Amino acid sequence: MRNPIYSPLRPLSLLVILALAAFAAITFAQSRELKPKAPVGLGTSGQWTADVRNAAGDEIQFNVRSTSDNGRDEYSSGRTMKVSDFQGLNLAEITAAAKSNVTFSLVREAGTINCEGTFSQGLGAGFWKFTPNASFVSAMQSRGYNNLTDADLVRAACNNLTVKYTDELRGAGYDKITFDNLARAASHKITVAYINELRSLGYKDVTMDDVIRASNHEIDANYLNNLREMGFEKVSLDDAIRAGNHEINKEFIADMRSAGFNELTLDDLIRLKNHEISSAYVSELKSEGIANISADDAIRAKNHEITADLIRRAKAQGYTNVGLDELIRLNNRGLIK
Repeated sequence: MRNPIYSPLRPLSLLVILALAAFAAITFAQSRELKPKAPVGLGTSGQWTADVRNAAGDEIQFNVRSTSDNGRDEYSSGRTMKVSDFQGLNLAEITAAAKSNVTFSLVREAGTINCEGTFSQGLGAGFWKFTPNASFVSAMQSRGYNNLTDADLVRAACNNLTVKYTDELRGAGYDKITFDNLARAASHKITVAYINELRSLGYKDVTMDDVIRASNHEIDANYLNNLREMGFEKVSLDDAIRAGNHEINKEFIADMRSAGFNELTLDDLIRLKNHEISSAYVSELKSEGIANISADDAIRAKNHEITADLIRRAKAQGYTNVGLDELIRLNNRGLIK
């Protein structure tokens, strides 16, 4: 039987392993000491990040999140605010190249978010802890919002939701909306004046979801009146939102009418816009002999890359006096060089 070979590295390897284990134990203990205490309730503490690099003027992108013990996100929120909204933040200090330690607070009616961490060159990160305002909780309970969670209150603080704002919406007829929609309305800065503006134009029974969607797409009295001037007097709010989302404005409608498309629905206009049809494009086709072109014809021609240049090349190859359908067939087969 062969004797085992003695290696002087074996005792050393054992020492290294023991040393690494000891170091890991110490590091783990230190990390547990440095780690913030687990949230007492949902959303009462967590991590924050901030960025002022792409913001304009006094603006800051501020994000908060909290996680459960298993690392799953329990609450997260991010929005653009003003640096001046925070007590203890200085724009010059947080955008400086040198790393700086910061302690600041967001004091709102729903409660206070106290933050500590660091900033460097406009980027910041650290930990936050939320202290709710019992008076706000009590006032919201009296208005039917019972059992608000810590996450609800943090959201209310981030969105600057106040009791006065809640009462204003209740007075405007939104006394039954959920807390989620109430917080969303505050986040999107929905005002009673804007709601009344929509109602004055015939949209009497709009839900808060409708109002928020309309506001997000910049649907206001000016835009709705422009649609009416162009012949769309009884457009639904959903259709107005679709039209706004596709940038259907009076200039585009006028351009399509100058192309000869007079009897168009909003759906027609949206299709034409999506295919980037212009009166100039239609005029080019007509100048090369594609007469009596309809809106559908223009869309088909654009989809098949029929241009004035292609028509001229087709004519040079002997394909004269051919219609749109034949041009599309020839081009699809690669016969036009």
